[in-house]
Amino acid sequence: KQDSIARACLVRPTSSSGEQMASAMGFANTFDAFSIIVVCFSALALGFFTLGYAVQSWEEQPGIETGGEADGTWGTWLTCYALFVECATMAIVAPGEGVVKYSIVIAFALDGLSWLCSGLLHSFFPTSSSAHDTIWVSAMLLSNLGSFAKAYAAHLAVREHGKCQCCPSSRVIGIAGGAIAALWIGLTLVLYESFILPDWVFVMVKQVLAMLALVVYGVNGGSARWSAAIFVSFGAAVVLDILKPEPFKYSTNFNDNGLFHSAMMLYTVSVFGLFQDIVDAMEVHSSNRFLRGLQEVKQHLQDRAKSVEEGWPLREDGAGACCTSAGAR
Repeated sequence: KQDSIARACLVRPTSSSGEQMASAMGFANTFDAFSIIVVCFSALALGFFTLGYAVQSWEEQPGIETGGEADGTWGTWLTCYALFVECATMAIVAPGEGVVKYSIVIAFALDGLSWLCSGLLHSFFPTSSSAHDTIWVSAMLLSNLGSFAKAYAAHLAVREHGKCQCCPSSRVIGIAGGAIAALWIGLTLVLYESFILPDWVFVMVKQVLAMLALVVYGVNGGSARWSAAIFVSFGAAVVLDILKPEPFKYSTNFNDNGLFHSAMMLYTVSVFGLFQDIVDAMEVHSSNRFLRGLQEVKQHLQDRAKSVEEGWPLREDGAGACCTSAGAR
């Protein structure tokens, strides 16, 4: 028994690469699914950029801007549906276990429903109507909830990984985040009705805050590369949304909204990569903790065996041994 435990305790991953680690720990299928998702949706986003560039009328004179809430161009609603499919896929194969996994699933599900509402709005109800207003508000609310859910999921994953122990507990963060989300949603609804400030301003500020939270948690969780990818991809999306490059902003096919959504696809891929990285590190941390436990069991058994041998020595000639005496009688 001691030898078998010793052999188990000596098992160690021989490489720090993600694929070999996943294979050693029995997560090879998860790693393969992760790689496929990252490659496919990154390629899809780049494909939309290429398609948008190809359908532009570069010689056409500037006209009316086609973006905004009443945008009915096919590039806008098509990229919305693509984002919905992306988020739904990532929710289905979300990494982790227990509450960490469920929080990631909920975050991507809320984001996906938000993009689905946006797709329905731009494809079927682009003009002002009661249905338009209802779907638009629903998309904003779901987007707000999704952003807070992503930040909370990152907090849970990092805390489970054993990092960021100086941060408040998950319960405190959950209560505070829920209160802030409720306040934010209320302000968004008030602004939508009063027109004091464009509602998209609050949506954008919320996105920026959520992005910064993901970057901070990602760095603390040991995922600096995906944190950098989140920062760069989100920055590109914001730049495209603010600058509205010509002739895209006048296009009746694929306008600046389509460009913004394509960049958000890359941002979503980066968020998924960050969650996968943190969860992988969390699994390694748990595995190392388990191996240390096995080592402690091994050492304990060895100490017990040694103490038994020292307290009950066996003589080579068998003199005084109980079994010899018993045999003589």
